[in-house]
Order: sequence, then C-alpha cells, then structure tokens
Amino acid sequence: MSSKREGFIRGRHFTTYAADVKALRRAGDNLAAITLLYKVMDAAEAESEAFTREDLQRVERSAEAGTIEHTALAFGRAPAMLGGRLPPGWYEQAAIIHRKAGDHDAEIAVVERYVRGSRQLTDDDRLIIRLRKLTADDIPM
Repeated sequence: MSSKREGFIRGRHFTTYAADVKALRRAGDNLAAITLLYKVMDAAEAESEAFTREDLQRVERSAEAGTIEHTALAFGRAPAMLGGRLPPGWYEQAAIIHRKAGDHDAEIAVVERYVRGSRQLTDDDRLIIRLRKLTADDIPM
C-alpha cells in the first residue's frame, strides 16, 4: 500500500461525504454538490488504484475476520473496491445533476469515467444500462 492516504478528502474518507452531498443537493446548491462529487470520485479512484495485489492477498488471508465488508473496513477500504468496482452512487449522483442541468455530454462523461475505472462490471449494472441509453451504443464487456 502507498504511504499516501488515498481515498481521503480533508482528512475524511470519501465514504463519509454522503450526507454532505445530500445536504448540498437539498439546499439547491448543485454547483457545490458536483464539485464535492468530483473530489469524492477522484478519491475513490485513487484508493482503487492503490489497492494492490498484496492488499488482496492480505484480505484473502484474513477471511476469518468475518464478512468481506468487515475485512475491507479493517483495511480502510470501501467494500466495493474489493470487487474491482468503483462505488457507483457517487457517479450516478453526478450524472443526475448533469442531466438536470441539461448537460448531456457531462452526463455521458461521468458515466464513462465510472465504466473505465471499474472492473468486473456486468450487463445489468445500472450505470452500464444508463450509458447504453445515453449513447445507444453497445458497451463491450
């Protein structure tokens, strides 16, 4: 693992920002919400990239610690990272904000960013389905 604190924004893990994004959206401050969402996506991607083969082996060896979620949290990782997927909710929220703003290109770009950064996606992944509808193209798996 890297010595940097990938996955953190201003000393907080990216997974702790859900209430902040929700509050900004409720207040109608979509600019601040989208700015925070992009910081969260950057942090999630940095953490995912830092998650090495050695980390995966440590997780496998610690299976006796409990569920995969417990093991992931014990290593300071979001559970979705263990499956090679980025957490889709952040990307979906950003896509929704872009759609409401009428920014079709930005909506596509954020969904494509999720697809590029994730591994082991399936055809029924909500954001794959969304991207297909947005682009009317078949996304190779």
